Amino acid sequence: MALREVNQMIAASRKAVGEGRFGKLLHADMYMKWFRPAEYYRMDPWRGQRRSGSGVTIAQGVVQASTALWPGTGIRIEMNGDNGAAIMSGDRMETWKFRGERPEDAGVRRYGTAGASTGAADLGFREHQVVIEDLVDAIRGGHEPFIPVWSKNR
Repeated sequence: MALREVNQMIAASRKAVGEGRFGKLLHADMYMKWFRPAEYYRMDPWRGQRRSGSGVTIAQGVVQASTALWPGTGIRIEMNGDNGAAIMSGDRMETWKFRGERPEDAGVRRYGTAGASTGAADLGFREHQVVIEDLVDAIRGGHEPFIPVWSKNR
């Protein structure tokens, strides 16, 4: 999976949500049907341990996640609102459509390629480290992290 492409798609989607481009969000899905052999969980002592907070369960929206489905498929995220829709499949942006088109939308639609892999590539520690470092920077700097800890709508 091309991490650069995935990060760009996630950032573009988050920005579009923040700007209200989707309008009222009506539906969202996330599918992550990966495969991890038993050896994966034995590689490091923390893997697969409840006390480490490991696992694939996310507690909101329609979410299907597993690491036990051989041979594993790519991640698919769908967001639908009354003014727009985005579908990310693997490292490709399959759909990026809004009632109010903007010049930058054409670039977002080009993220990924038709021949790009959508398999369940291993994400290394760096992807987790980026999120953790961002949270620490947000706490120190007094600004909103890229992935907020709670919803403003609560």
